[in-house]
Amino acid sequence: MAYFQGKVEAVGDITAYASDCRMKCNILTITCAVDRVKAIRGVEFEWDKKYICDKNLNFTPSEKGKTVGFLAQELENTLPTSVREAPFESLLCREVSWSEKYKTVKAEKILPLLVEATKEQQCVIERQQRQINKLTCQMELLLRKCA
Repeated sequence: MAYFQGKVEAVGDITAYASDCRMKCNILTITCAVDRVKAIRGVEFEWDKKYICDKNLNFTPSEKGKTVGFLAQELENTLPTSVREAPFESLLCREVSWSEKYKTVKAEKILPLLVEATKEQQCVIERQQRQINKLTCQMELLLRKCA
């Protein structure tokens, strides 16, 4: 695996991997997406520069001060496909278990879950709106009878 330390900038579109349906099998729609989204915790944090330096991790965070993100170890319980080994891990030249490796989150892997959660919520909203409309009609009929 190639590893580049530093900042990468590009102009235009960046394309990686493939999403063509002809190359996929065993396709299932994500279920219980809202529950899974509720299990994800977004966090505010600052990078622990002392820890990074003390462990000689060959990693320099691009953000300064407070930032937002996820904790890979928490996210892998809910959406394990979104967690990968951190790119600098291979440079550490050590044999450790998966749980001891430094990890990163591929945020784009969270998007399909968010799309399905939004669709689930929209179904609930639409069902509630139909119920509200029905109750409103019933209320109006009752008010006319009482008038």
